[in-house]
Amino acid sequence: EAVRDQSTGPCDIFTLNHDTLIERVLASESIPYIDGFEKPTGDVAMWKPKPFTRTRHQPLLLKLHGSIDWWLYKNRLAKALNADVQHAHR
Repeated sequence: EAVRDQSTGPCDIFTLNHDTLIERVLASESIPYIDGFEKPTGDVAMWKPKPFTRTRHQPLLLKLHGSIDWWLYKNRLAKALNADVQHAHR
């Protein structure tokens, strides 16, 4: 509800959780968010802080301790877009 209330401005989300519950809830409610990852290529989205530049009324999702779907991909932080991190590819 807070994210959809545009009268108060953007509602950013800071979390210490490692799970993907927040992302799943936002997706199920069709609420776009900015998490610092580029648009995906294949099964992988690469970390790039520039997407944190807000262009619309979208919440920022900041996972302060990382996430279960983050890992190093060719020495860069990446996010897997499927459940199988070991077989994700670009």
